[in-house]
Amino acid sequence: MKIKKNNKIIVFQLIITGFLFWWLSSQLDIKEFSQVIHQTQLWPILGLSVLLQTLAFGLGGLRWLILLKAHQVPCNYWEVLSSYYLGVFFNNFLPTSMGGDLIRTWHLHLAGYALEPLIATSILDRIIGLIVVLTLGAVALPFWDPPFLEDWMHWIPIMLTMVTLAFFYLVLYLLDTRLAHYESLFDRPFLRVLFQVLQICCATHRSKGALLITVILTLLLQSLVVFVYSLLGEYIGIAIPLPVYFISSLAVFIVATLPISLGGLGVREGTLVGVLVFAGAEVHQATVLSLLYLAVLWAATLPGGCIFLITRFQRAVPENSPSSQPGLTKKVTTR
Repeated sequence: MKIKKNNKIIVFQLIITGFLFWWLSSQLDIKEFSQVIHQTQLWPILGLSVLLQTLAFGLGGLRWLILLKAHQVPCNYWEVLSSYYLGVFFNNFLPTSMGGDLIRTWHLHLAGYALEPLIATSILDRIIGLIVVLTLGAVALPFWDPPFLEDWMHWIPIMLTMVTLAFFYLVLYLLDTRLAHYESLFDRPFLRVLFQVLQICCATHRSKGALLITVILTLLLQSLVVFVYSLLGEYIGIAIPLPVYFISSLAVFIVATLPISLGGLGVREGTLVGVLVFAGAEVHQATVLSLLYLAVLWAATLPGGCIFLITRFQRAVPENSPSSQPGLTKKVTTR
């Protein structure tokens, strides 16, 4: 019964994906689009865009590593990056962008690391990314100066973001100090895992240096994505302010997490087109930009597909060899 339900959801997502791509294609001037992709100047720009997007993924892997190190998980950057990239690759096909988080967590767990800190840091990685993107969008809004907002309204998103940040930190602090009193309620295996994940998440507020580094890395990562947007947009001839691209990236980030279509396909591109058109871009130009960025994204995730092909999902040690290290369940040996 559950399988049939899942099949219905996938069919629904396929229908939504197909409809959205049909709508996008209907907004294209095929002749102009063909001229754009056949121009020789496009390929160096696409190559640079893929390189910058790949660098952004590398910063994402580094951000996860910083969080893992803050919780004494003794992994190295290449282990983390391979798992992170695998998750990025599967984000193209899974129902939401959070599906890739499950893939990368499980892949690194199969390398021999305890599951609880991996789950906790993946959740934190996602939350920090969302908060930083929200902050960038809130800061960018006054510089865009949209006509539907009065001058005094421009600062409301920034104030709300600051309140959200303070509330998030306060919740972590309070839960960290009080959670231990409720440990007896988590008496089942699944609940025990949940309790440990919560403990790790809440203890993160103590690692202020690690949090600061992850925020800086997220700022750099998101700035690279926005620069790719603006680079492609300038080539196409879209004349909109840079802050609009920051707001576009916020909207795309949010809708990509919703289980509407497979891999966010169509929804992500449609949202980008909607924001750009609202900001004054032509529908055709915005659609071309969304499709070019999709090509850049797919090209930049290809290393994750290579990792999938060469990685063997196995634990290569006996079950009776526990590790004394807090983040390690067993040592991995490969021959």
